[in-house]
Amino acid sequence: MTVRPLYPGDDPLSDEELAALTALQSDEDGMGPLVDVPWGSDKERPAPVSNREPRLSRPAPEFLAATADQDEVEYDIDQLLLAQAVAILGGEPKSLKSWVAASMGLAIATGVSCLGFAPTKRGQVLIVQEESRSADYARRIRWLARGHGLDPSGLAELHIASQAGVLLDDHAGQASLVAEIGRLSPRLVILDPLVRMHSADEDRAREMRPVLRFIRRLQAEHGCGILVVHHMGKARADGPKTRLGQRLRGTSDFHALLDSGLYFETRPGVRQVGVTVEHREAPPPEPFTVSLEVDEEAGTARLVTEAGTLADINALAAMPEVEAVLEAHPDGLIQREVEELAQGRAQAIREALRRLEASGRATAEPGTREDAAGRRRKVRV
Repeated sequence: MTVRPLYPGDDPLSDEELAALTALQSDEDGMGPLVDVPWGSDKERPAPVSNREPRLSRPAPEFLAATADQDEVEYDIDQLLLAQAVAILGGEPKSLKSWVAASMGLAIATGVSCLGFAPTKRGQVLIVQEESRSADYARRIRWLARGHGLDPSGLAELHIASQAGVLLDDHAGQASLVAEIGRLSPRLVILDPLVRMHSADEDRAREMRPVLRFIRRLQAEHGCGILVVHHMGKARADGPKTRLGQRLRGTSDFHALLDSGLYFETRPGVRQVGVTVEHREAPPPEPFTVSLEVDEEAGTARLVTEAGTLADINALAAMPEVEAVLEAHPDGLIQREVEELAQGRAQAIREALRRLEASGRATAEPGTREDAAGRRRKVRV
């Protein structure tokens, strides 16, 4: 029996090689063996056979010495994306996932910042996008570039495969992607979105395993980062609290796969999107929010970040109305009066006031009446 290789360029495995491989493979990433094997109707694995007795392990001193010069955690984008990581950018639909993915590619290709974080090194970037019209995606890249003050005609290190029909569970698609990565030697490959690049059932781990294994092998054999854009299910208000990575759509193998994860959450009526980051080998930055600012007349786009957690989202929603109440009362109001005039929860209104003051959009000054905290102060814009 021979088995067709999963990865382009591999020779079919003989019975002996297959059996030896099966016996020796580890499963440290929880994804199963490297090659999916039809074991037959009895589902039994063949007995290990090997005449070469290959060496599976190395003594710890030898193993550690091989990477002694890599004793510090390396990033492709400081705090945001680990170097040579398999990363997933997950979020609900229309949560700026593709905008941020494009911005990350632009950062590594040109050296500009992304979401306030600086790239550590520049390099070639390959974006494979299968969701937007090519004209729409090109406009997005041009606007982001101009938003950073860059000339779009000078993005020589950014390479885009748009609507090329690349399928990661098809050998022709795998071969074309491997060939392009070999040609460019990119520092980062962006796959946007994953759902358009395979025909497997994402809820079935066995069907997704070859796709996820192929992604991991791309990263390992080519020494590049792989950033996958993927969808995330909505949180259930009446359900148990779960880690954001566990809300990635489909099998839990998605969460097990990643080295870096960026998760995007939205709230109805709120322009800002909450961003949470996690890394396998490093502490994450503090959560923050991001919003998109577009100037259609100038043809520019910017991703604007603000410190804060998803718990602040109600305050963000209350800020426009609180600001409007203050504008309608130019002489200023004490906190209790703002709470009475603005719609919403008192806690959210108080946090909105604090944020307006911190940002300089509102100021506090001495007043003649006491607020709920016993302070004689009023706030005005």
